[in-house]
Amino acid sequence: MLATVISAAVSVIIPKITNNFLAKPDGFTNLSNILNLAYILISLQIGSGLFMYIRNLTGSMIGVKVEIEYRNKVLKHLLELDMSYYEDRKIGDTLTKLISDTGVIGENMQSIPLTILSSVVTFFGSIYVIFSLNWQLSLIVLGIVLLILVVSILNVQIIRYLNYKWRKVYTDVNADITDRLSTITLIKSNATEKTENERFFNEHLKYYQAAKKTITFDSFTRALLITLLTGINIVGLVAGFIFVNKGMLQPTTLIAFILAVNTLIFPVIQSIVLLGNLAKTSTSIIRVNEILEVEPKIKTKDNALAVNEITNDIIFENVNFRYDDKEAWILENFNFTFEKGKSYVIIGATGVGKTTISKLLLRYYDPAQGRILINKDTDLRDVDLAQYLHHIGYIEQDPQILYGTFAENISYTKQGATLDEIKAAATKANLHDYIQELPNGYNTILGERGINLSGGQKQRVAIARIF
Repeated sequence: MLATVISAAVSVIIPKITNNFLAKPDGFTNLSNILNLAYILISLQIGSGLFMYIRNLTGSMIGVKVEIEYRNKVLKHLLELDMSYYEDRKIGDTLTKLISDTGVIGENMQSIPLTILSSVVTFFGSIYVIFSLNWQLSLIVLGIVLLILVVSILNVQIIRYLNYKWRKVYTDVNADITDRLSTITLIKSNATEKTENERFFNEHLKYYQAAKKTITFDSFTRALLITLLTGINIVGLVAGFIFVNKGMLQPTTLIAFILAVNTLIFPVIQSIVLLGNLAKTSTSIIRVNEILEVEPKIKTKDNALAVNEITNDIIFENVNFRYDDKEAWILENFNFTFEKGKSYVIIGATGVGKTTISKLLLRYYDPAQGRILINKDTDLRDVDLAQYLHHIGYIEQDPQILYGTFAENISYTKQGATLDEIKAAATKANLHDYIQELPNGYNTILGERGINLSGGQKQRVAIARIF
């Protein structure tokens, strides 16, 4: 902020210093005076550039920190949200807000206040200088500038609306692409590359149309406003000639006045650009807050009960559950006791709630009515969820595989596990021999979502995680 103020102040005082030199009787004829003026102006410009460098360097680093902090805040919240949040949302939609919108926020969070500070110092400093030179001519220039600023403020509301619609389409396109690329095996196994290419083309056509509306309006209004602003020079020059002709202004003062007007115009142009960036930033903040404002339905209570071990029965007591309020009940008045020490197989037609029972046991969701009791008498909603899940092993039909090595995937549930522990777990899962045959062994990279593993091998990795 200090560097911004100094840099702006230097640009403001240059016209005043120039006028003081030119106002001397021998200002134009004395070579020594001209050289002194040149030395002073060059020194001021170098100093201004140095402070501008400090401002840009420190400001940009602050921007990166803001982006990282905001992104970590969103990530933390996403991890706290329950599974219901992810049911009806495309991951690409969330990723665009997480990565792209936080980037826009970080970039502008530092530049906007610094630009405002620089513009305010330069604007009011320049007004002081031009009024000190000639107040009548200054009123003409200031009137035009204020009119342009009012139009700019009205313009930003329209830009904000158009930009929000553009970002919405941008998010939808990214979400669609992410969804399609995550199912690349489906595309390859059905030879639908041509269809998907056409789909991507059509999706980006929507993006282009939305962008075109925003860019066209923004480009036109910016060009119009900046043209009007730069035209102030012409107005000032012509009006200045008239004032000189009528003896109301000295020719040397007119030179300094035009320099000061140029200095005045610059912060106004900055402000016009700033208003466009402000519209983009506010749009991104609204979009990111759409995530942050979602309240997790599953929360661990402050006084949650510790779960050191599971030593007794698990009981479903009058459980009613459905995924959406508009759907029929999947489980209705469901009562069952899973006795300690016994194994169970749940069979039934599609959609009767087999997987739902597992999800309720993992507390992905809570029952709408009724209770799930662990250790025979402890409500699952009252326990420390992280401690409870430490005692639960869960293997899906298509297990989640992270991009990384065998060792990283197997040790995911125990960070910092030794290689011997990893090998012991893989041996119990009947996976060790297969891994040993690979050229890179446990350092073999598993592709995105374990694309280079068979279904059975994925399941064995998941089993090894549990061990």
